[in-house]
Amino acid sequence: MSDTKTIKYPEIPQDLGSKLDTLMSTIQSSSSDFSGHSTNLQSYIGNANGAVQNVSSVSQGGSTQMLVDTWNLSTTDGNHATGNLAGLSSYLSSAYNNMAEDVQTVKNSLPVILDLIATGGKIKSDQEDDIQQIINQFTGSMGNIGFYLQTAANLINAMNQGTPWSCATGFVPGTVYPTFSSNAFDGTYHMAGKPSGGPPINDTAALKTALTAKGWSAKKIADLMQKLADGGMSEADIDGLLQTFQDTTLSNDQIINFFKNHTADLPGIWEDYQLTQNVPNMSTVLRDMATGSPTNYVGSFYQLKWAADWMETHPNGPGISLVEDTVNGQKAADVVLNDGSVIDLKNYNWPDLQAKNLPFRNVDTVKGEITKQIARYKELYPGQTLTYYFNSEYGTVPTQIKNLLTSEGVTIAYWP
Repeated sequence: MSDTKTIKYPEIPQDLGSKLDTLMSTIQSSSSDFSGHSTNLQSYIGNANGAVQNVSSVSQGGSTQMLVDTWNLSTTDGNHATGNLAGLSSYLSSAYNNMAEDVQTVKNSLPVILDLIATGGKIKSDQEDDIQQIINQFTGSMGNIGFYLQTAANLINAMNQGTPWSCATGFVPGTVYPTFSSNAFDGTYHMAGKPSGGPPINDTAALKTALTAKGWSAKKIADLMQKLADGGMSEADIDGLLQTFQDTTLSNDQIINFFKNHTADLPGIWEDYQLTQNVPNMSTVLRDMATGSPTNYVGSFYQLKWAADWMETHPNGPGISLVEDTVNGQKAADVVLNDGSVIDLKNYNWPDLQAKNLPFRNVDTVKGEITKQIARYKELYPGQTLTYYFNSEYGTVPTQIKNLLTSEGVTIAYWP
């Protein structure tokens, strides 16, 4: 009989799966609602503008000019509100598509997590590694979901701050244009803590301050800086990386954990990013590495390394047109080359996948995913060459996957 042990596990509600389904449904319907509100508001502005223009065409004098001047202010603010509504609708649509995979990962993990809750975390010792991986995937995906929701809350807050301006100017001649403090509408949404988690970490000094606030000793901080320096990363390099992060809406905690958990990789990551930073959407790859999801980190790390190597080994082209392509708000190809060729990067650990053969993650489920993906790529990129790169460190592609790719006319390649 195997030995047993007790491990830590996430505390989650029993109905988390149904709550996530409700959340996704709400996001989808809200995106549609906001789009409709934007259209309706724009229509109202257009109708009101016609009325004001009609008045000004048949009437003159101070009152008429005051009406026109006030309406011009209202038009500007109304268009701002309309843009916010449309932007939020677009973001929610994109978030819905991006969250779908993470939500499915969470739901796939639920039987294991709920069983841990029922047993108080007791497992067989020989199951620890597999179960811990499931927990890591669960927490990583929940972190991604939280990121998208937090960004949506920020956009809603911005919209709530902007919309009252268009309502407050009104149509009363002589009305003073209103002003609002920066936190005037903070109560319009409820999110635990500040989205940034404190002052922005935008340079080395700010990073040290944030680490100190987290309880790091001066020696521990100095050790981190020395390890980065030993890897060839100067303070200017650290500043550059942190400045790049400011454009990715990562939280302070995510930035700190990225530095803590991937110290040894950071110098190489920064070097590769500098080489590839002009490739459109490469900052998205960098952000995905720092979200806290182990799956995201491994996949995006492979993508960054592949892109840097491609640029070094293909000086005469074809170059990389973009990475992390999106079509109609949905994630598409990992890489598109200048000649139109489509590249998909796979970092499957085939030996591990085959050995564990989990019911929700095995070679057959991967085959199903790839089948759907190829069909979608052919629809999105008709007539283009499609190549799948696999991590050569994990051996050759299983026969059933190889046969599928060959039958679909997909080129199989390995890297490194």
